[in-house]
Amino acid sequence: MAACDLCSASVGANPTRYSSSRFRAAVRAGLRPPDSMMMMGTAFGLSRDAVVKGWVERAMSDSTDWVLCEDCATTAARYASPKPWWQFWK
Repeated sequence: MAACDLCSASVGANPTRYSSSRFRAAVRAGLRPPDSMMMMGTAFGLSRDAVVKGWVERAMSDSTDWVLCEDCATTAARYASPKPWWQFWK
């Protein structure tokens, strides 16, 4: 079974695919992997900032689709298609 490219959880039978350009837009808007994924990098002596920076650089240069589990797809959708600023006060 395939794993989520953001959190490594199982994606199930119908994963959500994000094109690299749509995923980059979400990353530019602030999408980051869950803290549990960041902890793996810090286990090797890297700072959290260094792990995040490396992940962002990889995500911004990747040209393949990203396969996401349901939870990560929901989170990514909020970043990829944010509400206009005026809707936050409704």
